[in-house]
Amino acid sequence: MASILGKWEIKASINGFTGQRENFDKGNSKIVQFGVKDYYFMTGNNMTKKGLYSIERKLSKITGKEESYIIYDDVKDGVPQIYSVSSEEFILSIDAMDGPTAIYRKID
Repeated sequence: MASILGKWEIKASINGFTGQRENFDKGNSKIVQFGVKDYYFMTGNNMTKKGLYSIERKLSKITGKEESYIIYDDVKDGVPQIYSVSSEEFILSIDAMDGPTAIYRKID
């Protein structure tokens, strides 16, 4: 699996209730950036969330398979977020039947 390290810009979001997809143009400035242990969510020049993260492998409630989860700020009972990553795309999903999904493109 490719690394989540780097800067990613939102490309699309999918509504978990309706399945409706919203696409975003390049240069939209909705960014997530992952360092070795730290993360930043940005909209334009405004930081909307930052902190430390870790990754855990555990069974998904949805797929029944072992998945990679991002744990933000050591909150293990928070909203469970599964991710997958390739060299060009980062997909972040809530591990729930009606959970939304965000698809990011690699920009750095």
